[in-house]
Amino acid sequence: MEDECEKNRKTKEALQDEQMRHRGNLEKLQEDKENLQRDLEKQKKNLKENEEIVSNLRQQSEKKIIDINNKLKEKEELISELKRQNEKINNEIKNKEEFIDKLNEGKKDISILFSQIQTQQTELSELINKIDEKHDLGKRGKRLID
Repeated sequence: MEDECEKNRKTKEALQDEQMRHRGNLEKLQEDKENLQRDLEKQKKNLKENEEIVSNLRQQSEKKIIDINNKLKEKEELISELKRQNEKINNEIKNKEEFIDKLNEGKKDISILFSQIQTQQTELSELINKIDEKHDLGKRGKRLID
């Protein structure tokens, strides 16, 4: 019986040792769990902060895109207006060049006619002189012819 008591006592001690080891393991696991929960909370907080940063960046990017698109539209409208003005000016230049060409043609015609008039005046003067010489018209007759 004493052997049995001793055996029971040793078994009880072994069980108590085993229980102590399990308690130590359990405490370690509990501590690990708490550490993991703290880490998880930190990660959740970081994730939320990062999501807010991403959201803010997205909003800023969208605003910049809208601003850039508006500026692009303004520039395109300005380019279109400048093209219209350029076309108008080119048409005015073309019309003025055509007018200048017509003026130059008229100038040539006037020059030709002026030359013909000068020739005819010379011929007429010569004819008057011949008539005067032939018929002796005198001053009064010359004035009449002039």
